[in-house]
Amino acid sequence: MKYSVPRQIDSACESDGIVFFAQRLEEMLASNSVDLYKMPLLNTHSLAAEYCDVAERIAAGSLKEHYRTAVYDEFIFSFNNDIVLKENWGKENIERVIKSFGSSTQKSKDNIIAYINATLDNGKYFNWAKETILKYTSSPREKKKIEAALRCFLPELIMWGYDPEFISIMLKTHFFKGTVINKDTVKNFLDVFDLKTHRYKVYFSVSAVVQHFRTILEKRLRVHFEDDGNFHSFKSDRNKIIVYFDGIKARCPNSAAKRAYSYLDMFFRATPHK
Repeated sequence: MKYSVPRQIDSACESDGIVFFAQRLEEMLASNSVDLYKMPLLNTHSLAAEYCDVAERIAAGSLKEHYRTAVYDEFIFSFNNDIVLKENWGKENIERVIKSFGSSTQKSKDNIIAYINATLDNGKYFNWAKETILKYTSSPREKKKIEAALRCFLPELIMWGYDPEFISIMLKTHFFKGTVINKDTVKNFLDVFDLKTHRYKVYFSVSAVVQHFRTILEKRLRVHFEDDGNFHSFKSDRNKIIVYFDGIKARCPNSAAKRAYSYLDMFFRATPHK
């Protein structure tokens, strides 16, 4: 793919790592990237969480044992090569845990991975990943480590509920739309993702046929039909009307829009209409 290029770079800052970070992240997010360059779907944290989920399902009898083996192998590979953990938790801790697995019972393995999952949760792994990125983007000739840190960070962003399209928009805003790139640009970009949940109004232009279901949509889904003063901002065909959801909770507006759409889609899939 063709990389975007920052328009202005502060000559006083070390920009190689910053530009590589932005261009590599853009490539990972691009829908037309080949699979080799796309973002990984899981990182060590999400694999630990998946392992715990699989272990619980096996205990309940809803999954076979071979599922645990498959996730365990993926977890061990990721755990042993995770730059974020090496930088912030320590290579010695990683090696000690992996060595302990050799003599552990299955129950002990499950408990250790559950402990690791709890340790990495509540934003700790997320913040470690941010710190690792900041460390290596400020240094020259660290592209491999920036790449490794991004492969840990991006799945974590998605896991926390940030939509890839929103990440892409913020990336372009901070790096490729005329803003001067300086030593604080990466930090300013990363600070957008504060793990806070926000409330959004989400508007839709929908077929006027929904008027037939107005009462149930208002009561069950809390869809609003009355103009809140913003309807004039939207274009709508004659046979369509504007409706909106108020107070959709999400990490970013794109995730809020997808969540609201899923509510409408679920309703109309389940509701017979002409």
